[in-house]
Amino acid sequence: MSAAPATPPDLQRIRATGARATPARLAVLHLLDGADHALSHREVEEALGGGFDRVTLYRVLDWLVSSGLGHRTIDPERVFRFS
Repeated sequence: MSAAPATPPDLQRIRATGARATPARLAVLHLLDGADHALSHREVEEALGGGFDRVTLYRVLDWLVSSGLGHRTIDPERVFRFS
């Protein structure tokens, strides 16, 4: 029996939840893991260069929070920030 190919940690973390590791989930999780501060939805959208539509990013961010892979806070201006 051959060994399974190595997978990136982000891929493993998403699959460990039982969910599919979509390109959007992988990109957002990788971005949040590498960020030095919590990011707003707009900052996530800008950092990813418009590669995903706004609704997809909202859904991914909500999914990351509900699955325990991300955190959501509200800043003083009442903007959700994700880490």
